[in-house]
Amino acid sequence: MAVILQIGPKGRTSLDIARDMLSRYGGLVGLLAADRASLTENTGIGEAKAARFVGMKKLSQWHMLEGLQSKDILTALKQLEIICAQNSGTARYLVVYFLTIDTML
Repeated sequence: MAVILQIGPKGRTSLDIARDMLSRYGGLVGLLAADRASLTENTGIGEAKAARFVGMKKLSQWHMLEGLQSKDILTALKQLEIICAQNSGTARYLVVYFLTIDTML
């Protein structure tokens, strides 16, 4: 988190800000569920840093989803569980559909 933030406001480091945010959101899962508006409520986080963080979060989610295509089913389900946990704070309900195709016809 501190690496993404790069610098903090005068008198504070990016590490200080990262620690405050992790504490405020109850850890990494809560922080990853935070939306851009909520992020900007933190001292030292403006629109640019919030946008950078949200962009990093989306890129990592896309990376994980692409990895689902090349993994065995148990590994893919575990990665899907992580993605769902990251997004559960932004939606009231999360619906996941699975389509299985039997190729042994």
